Amino acid sequence: MNPSFFPSTSHHQTTPDSSGFSVRVAASQDLALLADLLALSFHSGEGFVDWLYPVLRLGIYEDLKNRLRSGSEHYICLVVEMRCLVSPTTAFI
Repeated sequence: MNPSFFPSTSHHQTTPDSSGFSVRVAASQDLALLADLLALSFHSGEGFVDWLYPVLRLGIYEDLKNRLRSGSEHYICLVVEMRCLVSPTTAFI
């Protein structure tokens, strides 16, 4: 698979340093945070869903894990990483 937004089969897209973010293919170390983000996006965790949230999160985690391991050419999971553009010395001004 070589989508038009990836110039090569490496599936790695770099963005200029001034953009403040980078786009890359998700890796196994991203799964826990992705599962949290997706679970919170669809289920607030309030009310009766609160006790069900860990099960929903686990289901999402396992689904993502299986999709990444399958290596299907018809599936890709992208992660956007935000970079801090403010230096630590000016962050408190």
